[in-house]
Amino acid sequence: MKKRSSLNRNNGMNVRKIFLGGLFVLLICCVAILGTLYSKSVVNGTDSYRIVVINNNTGGDVTNNAALFQLFPRTELTNEIVSAARNGTVMVTLGDGSEPQVMLVSGTHGAEIPSQVAAMFLINFLNGKNINGTIYIVPFAIPYNSANNIRFNNGSDPNRVAQIPGTPTNIIADVAKSNNIAFFGDFHSAQPNDIPGKNCIIYYPSNPKSLKLANYLKEKT
Repeated sequence: MKKRSSLNRNNGMNVRKIFLGGLFVLLICCVAILGTLYSKSVVNGTDSYRIVVINNNTGGDVTNNAALFQLFPRTELTNEIVSAARNGTVMVTLGDGSEPQVMLVSGTHGAEIPSQVAAMFLINFLNGKNINGTIYIVPFAIPYNSANNIRFNNGSDPNRVAQIPGTPTNIIADVAKSNNIAFFGDFHSAQPNDIPGKNCIIYYPSNPKSLKLANYLKEKT
């Protein structure tokens, strides 16, 4: 009986060793796989910021849109973002990684230039600042559309298909959810040839209706 008990103990120890050994190998494999995925998604970064491509199906060279690119701040960070955007939708992360976490998106409509320019200036302004929290900025939701100065994507308004899995705006929404975003802003603007006060809301001195709309927004927000 004692020998059998010893065998049982030895068998139990062997099983535990095999289990722990297998678990260790599994963890090593997981780390290796995650490391590979991470290295593919992170394009560039420093202690102040990180640039990640969150959608590889939307890439475009935004320098082709002269009306857009000529207004960007001329910095190395701008060059890195523009280069990464050729591969898809870029997300720039700034801050210390803590909460609150905020996401700002522009370029949902590629032809709406001011919001995209503002996003690029904001990224450059925040670079190097001490931020208590985390800010995710997507300057061009669909770089291809920004590069070609167009509103629609595959025949659809990106605003109207955000609930459909796999669309550019749906992917951005999923990234926001996965990062537990507390505040989310999708910023739009007028586009070339818009008529202030008619098909866009923006103050234009020679259009009294636009002033009325602008004052209304000021009072309500």
